[in-house]
Amino acid sequence: MRRRRTRLFDFFRTSLSARLALFVVLVLSLGFLAPSHVQSSSPAATPRPPTAIVIGFMGGNVSHDDVIRNELIIADRLRASYPQGVYFEVFENRRLEQAHQKILQLLSASSGRPSSRAGKSSAQVILYGHSWGASAVVALADELQTDGVPVALTVQVDSVEKPGQNDALIPANVARAINFYQPDGMLHGRAKIRAANSARTQILGNFRFSYKEIPSQCRVYPWYERIITRTHIAIECDPVLWQRIEGLIRDTLGQPSLEATSRRSTRPIRELSLFSRISPSASYGSGEGDAVTSSPSHRAITAHARQFPITLTAVRPISISASIPRIMKIGSVGR
Repeated sequence: MRRRRTRLFDFFRTSLSARLALFVVLVLSLGFLAPSHVQSSSPAATPRPPTAIVIGFMGGNVSHDDVIRNELIIADRLRASYPQGVYFEVFENRRLEQAHQKILQLLSASSGRPSSRAGKSSAQVILYGHSWGASAVVALADELQTDGVPVALTVQVDSVEKPGQNDALIPANVARAINFYQPDGMLHGRAKIRAANSARTQILGNFRFSYKEIPSQCRVYPWYERIITRTHIAIECDPVLWQRIEGLIRDTLGQPSLEATSRRSTRPIRELSLFSRISPSASYGSGEGDAVTSSPSHRAITAHARQFPITLTAVRPISISASIPRIMKIGSVGR
């Protein structure tokens, strides 16, 4: 009986020793294999820093991913034309600080410096927005001035000043600024913007639009917006205006890369005036850089604009001579 217990004890002791030995071998083998695996793996590819950053802001309480809004529509169109090297994003106007930090992050990747000291960079910054989003454009440009970051272009569409912001004064770090507005209805945009330093900032103009009929594209907007803020929404959903804005952004960005261009069909370019498609009866204001646009038949205009999308080929300063402004010339893609 004692001999049987001894044999059983020896069996378990041998079995336990074997298991411990096997465990030690496995641990050591894993320890040796891990460094080998790390050394053999290739480093993850880091994304190339952008050469340009285009940020849009929605108005009111509109979500950043609302697909019916032109702020998002032109961002998607531009992203398709500039698949490489340009960063596009649309934010709610309340997320201004998030947009600010995103720009600093992208600029720090471009310059190789910490985001808090991104400073001047080769990347162009372009800002655009509607309503409170337009007010956010100027507020963000002002914050970027504190960071020492230049802004290539700001575009304000029916800008409504948000509490605590100043959407009228364009900071000196902005190279070019333009303002589109309409004066009608209970909610309407700022009529005039001015440069804090006219030697450093070029105000391209303050263009006034008047809507006797709202564009047919507004039908997809919420009914309460179409009734309560009718003209304020009309300028947001006007495809003719937003094609001009898209053209301004394209002009600032320059031509897309050859690879991206080769994917697009080439069509002959012909020139026309900035407002040549809006109405033959358009009248012009006498204020500096102001243009009043009357558009009684938007349906025909927008159908024509969809048939011939445009891109801006040159931008020149807008001034008044005999109450008629010199209008920017743009290129129209014809058939």
